[in-house]
Amino acid sequence: MTLFKKVKVPQPAPITTKAEIGNITSSVYIANKSVGSVLLDALSFYTDGYKYSKAYKSGQWNGKIRFGKYAAPYFIFPTGLLAKVLNILAKNNIKTILDDKRSKPAPAFSLEYFGAPLREYQEEVIEACVHGQRGIVQAATGGGKTLIFIKLIQTLGVNTLIIVKSLDLMVQTADRIIEALNIDSVGIIGAGENSPAPITIATFQSLVSMKEACPQEYKALVEKFGMLIVDEAHAVNSKAKAFQSVVESIPAYYRFAFTATAKRQEIENATDTSIIAFFGPIISNVTRKELVNSGYLVDCTVYNIPVPKVSGATREDYLLTHSSPQEAYHAAWEDYILNNEARYLIIQNIVQTHKEDQLLIICNSVVLAKKISNILHLPLVTGEDDKVYRSNIYTKFRSGEIKMLVASNIYSEGIDFPKLKVMIFAESFKSPILLIQRLGRTMRIDGEKDEGIVYDLADVHAPFFDEQAAYRKEIYKREDITCMIPTYLNELLP
Repeated sequence: MTLFKKVKVPQPAPITTKAEIGNITSSVYIANKSVGSVLLDALSFYTDGYKYSKAYKSGQWNGKIRFGKYAAPYFIFPTGLLAKVLNILAKNNIKTILDDKRSKPAPAFSLEYFGAPLREYQEEVIEACVHGQRGIVQAATGGGKTLIFIKLIQTLGVNTLIIVKSLDLMVQTADRIIEALNIDSVGIIGAGENSPAPITIATFQSLVSMKEACPQEYKALVEKFGMLIVDEAHAVNSKAKAFQSVVESIPAYYRFAFTATAKRQEIENATDTSIIAFFGPIISNVTRKELVNSGYLVDCTVYNIPVPKVSGATREDYLLTHSSPQEAYHAAWEDYILNNEARYLIIQNIVQTHKEDQLLIICNSVVLAKKISNILHLPLVTGEDDKVYRSNIYTKFRSGEIKMLVASNIYSEGIDFPKLKVMIFAESFKSPILLIQRLGRTMRIDGEKDEGIVYDLADVHAPFFDEQAAYRKEIYKREDITCMIPTYLNELLP
């Protein structure tokens, strides 16, 4: 027997409001200030390392970055976060009518495609881009991101600006586009050149310099492009203010971010939200495991090499004997990294073990790279070298003419070396983005190469750097990368 009769409580009719959609920012009319506060809070995220900020420690800042602005009755936000804003409004019983103020650019050129045949998933990515008009394409290193956006340029035929992080990547991308589209040249902004064209490649730093030195010329330039493509787009984040200012000043209708590492953490944070804010959500995700299982990449094995202990000095010893944490860290770096003879002997032994394989020794610092190059008598390339030399080294290493190379961080990401089989992480670091990007250098398919091999010189006995080594092991586990100590460890240690 039912004692109480269920009564359906009528829900209030939804409130209707209007949102105006722009290429870079959008706005929505919100008369209710409490809803405006909800939106502000929902679009505020903790930034990396906020707990170490003086402003946070003093209580002057809550550690969050706001991605919206509420000037009643309008809430203004980056268009990339539109879906999130609409979802919040719907939960607050607000129906939103969209007023799209954007103007779709007409095709400016017609080109044929002469590049390599596209894989099925690449065709699907291009279809998602054309349909979505903006978004993040996350594809593991070796997934053919460059080929995808070249075909996207050919498909849409609109004036396109491609932004890259380095001169080396600019040269590589230019060559790939010219070959795949069978054109004479592309526009270049960087390395002392300023020659825009319907398809233009620019470095971030060159655009930053132009924006600061010639704002009117910069504005006139970027307004000509109907499509913006940013390669290795994880560079656009809440800490890279200059890069962020460039991206948010380019009013292109089509906006795409290409990267292998769009997310750093599982929890929403300011760094990861930055890329979504300016480009939109992830519209495609091609994983490393999928590419390996399909035969498009070889898998990678990491060998952990524990570097022998230098002294008994602890982290606390360094902190007590130096005036700042930065000085203490640098002193430990000199003792355990730069002046540790065991490190150079280990690297030399690894080189001897793999003298038949193409091998890259990668360093974070130019100082260490130079020292390794001098000790082992191997060619060296760093960001200090001029464009002609770097281009020459890139060509020779890619072709296999150079088999052994020492490089600074400029070869950590974006550069395509199919013949590269072995990489040595000569210096400790903690960035998960950098780690995943570096691993991908060895996984390209080429000839009889059946796997990529990475030697991680783990400073497990060193203050400061022991924590970094442990963190890298966590990333290997999270990314399902095989990580082990080699059976021939004794042959590598001094």
